[in-house]
Amino acid sequence: MEKPVPVKTQKKGSAFALFYAQYVYLQRFHSLGFAYKSSFTLEEGSWTANFIDNKVIVRCQYDINLAMTRQDLAMKFHREIGMAEKEEALTRDALNKLEASVKQVEGKRSLLQKIDKAKQPEMYDIEQKKLAELESFLGDYQPFLEQYNTAIESCQQRVKDAKESLNVLPVIRESQEWEFTVEELSKITK
Repeated sequence: MEKPVPVKTQKKGSAFALFYAQYVYLQRFHSLGFAYKSSFTLEEGSWTANFIDNKVIVRCQYDINLAMTRQDLAMKFHREIGMAEKEEALTRDALNKLEASVKQVEGKRSLLQKIDKAKQPEMYDIEQKKLAELESFLGDYQPFLEQYNTAIESCQQRVKDAKESLNVLPVIRESQEWEFTVEELSKITK
């Protein structure tokens, strides 16, 4: 999951933050008749002010729409990575089972070659029947080997593409926060 954008707390530096804090202070303590507005949108930022513990805390969260779009895209890419990794694991498991079956048939075939048909005809016939049975269960496996390997490569490519896409998502500016005490604001408004 995406990590939240960090908040940078500042004491000074934004004229609008100071104005907004004064606005909240005057509205609350001097009842100047301003209609309280809980948030503003200015310069691609969403500005909010809260009155907490004799402080006015002004926060600006930049690029809200871009942040939401980035989060949606990041979730999409993470979902794609998860699905591709799961598909790769399942396909790799099927490939491993198929390769184990092929090794079993090859082992039985090499055992059959070691048995002398002239000296041990009964054992040779039994092993040949077992080999024929295993080969009939296995069938033509070569197309499946190729299909599984192709599917695994495709999943790995999808994971690689999704990770590259995650790396090029737009950067979101860090949120900022300003704290103004009631005493500071009362001195400024005098």
